[in-house]
Amino acid sequence: MKTLKRQEKTRPLLKAVPKEENAQEAPLGAGKRARLELAETMIREEQGYVTLDPDPAGLAPEQPFEPIAVQRTYQDELRRYFDYKITYYPGYDRPLAVSQLTNWASFIDIHDEVVDEKFPIDRDIRAYITAFRLSLQRNYRRFILRRRIDQLILLTVLMLPLALWTFMPELRPEGVPMTFAAIPDFLMGTGRDLALGVGALYAASFGILLYNLSTNRQVLASTMHANAGDLKAKVQRRINSLHQGYVHCVKAVNEAELNAGLNDETWIDDSKYWAQLALWKPKRIEYIEKFYQSEMQRNRVSAFRWRVGMRIIGWLMVAATIALAGVLGFITRDPVGMSLAGIVATLGFVHYRVLLSKPYMVEITDIKRFIGDNDWKRFSDINFDEDFADIIRRDKMRIRQEKARGGVLGMGGRAA
Repeated sequence: MKTLKRQEKTRPLLKAVPKEENAQEAPLGAGKRARLELAETMIREEQGYVTLDPDPAGLAPEQPFEPIAVQRTYQDELRRYFDYKITYYPGYDRPLAVSQLTNWASFIDIHDEVVDEKFPIDRDIRAYITAFRLSLQRNYRRFILRRRIDQLILLTVLMLPLALWTFMPELRPEGVPMTFAAIPDFLMGTGRDLALGVGALYAASFGILLYNLSTNRQVLASTMHANAGDLKAKVQRRINSLHQGYVHCVKAVNEAELNAGLNDETWIDDSKYWAQLALWKPKRIEYIEKFYQSEMQRNRVSAFRWRVGMRIIGWLMVAATIALAGVLGFITRDPVGMSLAGIVATLGFVHYRVLLSKPYMVEITDIKRFIGDNDWKRFSDINFDEDFADIIRRDKMRIRQEKARGGVLGMGGRAA
């Protein structure tokens, strides 16, 4: 019995990679750079917005049911995960600059660097998630910039009649009123063409603005919806493949002995490796979910920064328009010019408060609606703790039954 146990201990099972050799094989951050470079190959420009490549060359095909000979090639990947050492002082070996302070303060960056180092095998699907984030941020940025450009054009158009009235008095019609009470008579008489022209100009400007806002929003929403569909399909396909592979590994653990010959002991090593794979595959699903979560958080932060920053710029443009209208109205010192300045200031405020408000904005929360999450296969759906507990229970039950029958205890054991 002791001899057999000693032989079992000395028999080579799996060639484990030493922790000292495996730990920190690449400098922290190299995985992130590789992922970002791969993500850039998965996006493309289309009709002014960024879309995801529905069939990227950098995304590996799914193979859930691989034979043991192929699965053996994952030994280094298993050791990379199970032997990985979490550094307690991330980034302490790097120079700290004020310009990089916001990045160093983010635990998300540290977490994602660890994920990149522990699971390089899933870097392709993480790159696709990152590509979705990059496409969303760039599209969101372009959409807001286009709104600010439309706003600048509108404010310029609003200011144009007032500027012409102030600096080109030769264009003014005859009979300019000197009091506010005379303005209605002026507009019904010699100033009628002026009033109609300015009114038509403002109406056309607001109409074009509304059309541009509505069109850009629809294009952005459809682009986001298409990208979200591609992302969901790719992530779910990878998770489903890992789930099926996990089920295959658990089944192989249970059936390794049944499928082996009477004198074939390789199933012992195989069952051990299948068990390690069955632990590793669900962890890959879990960390894909964690990485997806961190990228969605980056989307929220990026969108918030752009919305706040560009909203401040928008209000500054409105304030500059109101101030400039007041200055020009003060320069003219006539009722028509001062009234026109008041109209410009009012429309300059109203257009940003009403026309460029939420109804014309694609919210970052639309991502959840576009992608959804109710029908996703999750790490929590696998219940691999129950599966492994059942494996141990069956083995213990078999030992108990062997003892009750007075049979063989373990491999090479003697009858009780």
